[in-house]
Amino acid sequence: MLALPTVTLVCVDCVNPAAALLALRRSLAQAQFARAILLTHEVPPAGAAGVEVVLIPRLASRGAYSQFMLNELGRFVATEHALVIQWDGYVVNPAAWRSDFLHCDYIGAKWWHQDGCNVGNGGFSLRSKKLLAAVRALNLTDCTSNEDDMICRTARRTLETKHGIRFASEAVADQFAFERNPPAGPGLPFGFHGLFNMGRVLSPADLQELFLLLQPSTIAYVETLELLQEYLRQKRYEEAIWLAGRVLDFTPNQTHALKMLSVAAFRSNRKWLLTQAMQELHRIDPGNPEYLSNLGDLASMANRGADAARYYRLLLGVKPQDRPTLEKLGRLEAARPAPACA
Repeated sequence: MLALPTVTLVCVDCVNPAAALLALRRSLAQAQFARAILLTHEVPPAGAAGVEVVLIPRLASRGAYSQFMLNELGRFVATEHALVIQWDGYVVNPAAWRSDFLHCDYIGAKWWHQDGCNVGNGGFSLRSKKLLAAVRALNLTDCTSNEDDMICRTARRTLETKHGIRFASEAVADQFAFERNPPAGPGLPFGFHGLFNMGRVLSPADLQELFLLLQPSTIAYVETLELLQEYLRQKRYEEAIWLAGRVLDFTPNQTHALKMLSVAAFRSNRKWLLTQAMQELHRIDPGNPEYLSNLGDLASMANRGADAARYYRLLLGVKPQDRPTLEKLGRLEAARPAPACA
């Protein structure tokens, strides 16, 4: 197993500490660290075997988290480096570790900027003790930006020129982790960040284990919908169906999740589920012609002629004289049995 005796594995989380603990354990399954610390306001209900839990005041906002990372994190790190992870970013490929990562004071996955300040993401990042001390000395208290943005962009030139801080090159950052940019080579980098990337690293069992730990507010993230879209792209329809259902448990009117659920149901030939999803979309937006047309077609294929005719008539109320709908309705009427003679 990869041994990193000069690196402290650390995660700070006051929103999803149980999921953060899972990320720490997954990282510990890949490498050995000097210490593994979860900084949080409460001990996760399942306990924290193998991880040291250090209680801190609850960080109730993104700004409070950034303030802590900028000014307090260094107090908990005694080793030369800290590997900062989050519940949605952890070690996935220890074979990608390079000893020269430790020559840098900061490494995080690339962003999308073109101004020489493109490294990088803090959700999975390697930070030296020197960097932590230098950042704290700057007394960055106006946390209107995320802490990684403040370190790597707002204060980068000062950190480089006045404190001798070494940021990784983009090439090294690509070997270390990925976020919005997909992995450059055939194998995964050392780690990753981003819920939308979990389609690359999670098995179906891993997905369910994680999402059963997350807070409803986290499940409602737009990034969950990005992950759902990724499962559709990979034709992993069962996982897409499960994930869409989990989102809809907490946000039943989430039309994007319902639409993707309908796609997964259609492509996996789950007609009953497709009908259910379309009925929910129709409930949310009863005048939407696409939903009415789909419901009519589904009812027709299921030999429910009366239901199909009802949806087609509703559709004609929205789009009068729509030729395809008139033709479908005409075929249904022609197929109706003639009334019995008296």
